[in-house]
Amino acid sequence: LLLRSMTSINEQIWGGPAMATMRFVKRLLTIGVTSDPTFMLRNFIRDTLHTWTISRGDFTPVISSLTGAIKAFREDDDMVQLMAAGGAFHGGFAYGNDPAAVKLMVRKLITKKGIDRNTILDSVKKVWEAYQEIGGAMENAARVRTYANVKAKTGSHLQAAFDAKDIMDFSVRGDWAAINFLVQTVPFLGARIQGLQRLGKGAMENPVAFTLKGSAIALASTLLWLHNRMRPEYQE
Repeated sequence: LLLRSMTSINEQIWGGPAMATMRFVKRLLTIGVTSDPTFMLRNFIRDTLHTWTISRGDFTPVISSLTGAIKAFREDDDMVQLMAAGGAFHGGFAYGNDPAAVKLMVRKLITKKGIDRNTILDSVKKVWEAYQEIGGAMENAARVRTYANVKAKTGSHLQAAFDAKDIMDFSVRGDWAAINFLVQTVPFLGARIQGLQRLGKGAMENPVAFTLKGSAIALASTLLWLHNRMRPEYQE
């Protein structure tokens, strides 16, 4: 496993016009879905509960994520350090497995930090980019808070960055060629597989806490279903 991990660092990903087209179509659909404000809110809630369930340290649902979202939006020192370590994702659902898109996001960030006029919302494009920044802050909220908590507890930047990225690592694309191909071309497949893998890992690392927290979420979901099940709009 160590050898395969080391050799995959320099792995040549699928290329060519066909792959570029499929990645673009996947990215287009994914961005369309994840840019919906209701999706952003739902994803924010899901992330905070997911992180609470698998967290190795101190993490308070909602409260920790809100403070993390503020740190991410302001791009304070913790957010910058986390980004430099590769532990943060901007549009992870869409860009996690697309190196070209990640490169574009990095270039935009460099330009933004160097030219003040990019912060002025004087075009539709800039309004859209500002909106995407809000989405990115919500997406990285739990990660930044986890990074800050672990760093304060251990004093280790590397451990903190690893734990933050390990919440949901969108850059993981699998070792088997078939999975590698599907993750890069099928919307949300990579996030689904990684989410299930991370939940399983969390259950093995701390089975008691995982069971208690998971049961609490399951109970809340059941009560919500019982409350809504007879409503016509819910049935539709």
